[in-house]
Amino acid sequence: MKIKVLTICTGGLIRSAGLADILKLKGYDAISISHKWSEDDTFKLLSGWAEIIIAMEPKYRGRVPLLYQHKVKVMDVGEDIWYDPRHPALVSLIKGKLSEVGL
Repeated sequence: MKIKVLTICTGGLIRSAGLADILKLKGYDAISISHKWSEDDTFKLLSGWAEIIIAMEPKYRGRVPLLYQHKVKVMDVGEDIWYDPRHPALVSLIKGKLSEVGL
């Protein structure tokens, strides 16, 4: 069974999507979500589904329901300056930080 990972960033399209893509290639079941646009019910549902939740900045941790806070790890890659989830600099940064979140 694949480990289920939820990744969070502002829009769910660049940083968290880049991480989710990398994790999928490593055999994880990963979904990215938007801190800004996703509904609370969606956060609750996906937080319950996930075994690990990774926030791409510390401020996104607070969006995860209290019941699931114990699953949250932070991979702080800073604000989005890449505008592409496959940008080589972002991919390199994420890969370099995987061990920080135990992956």
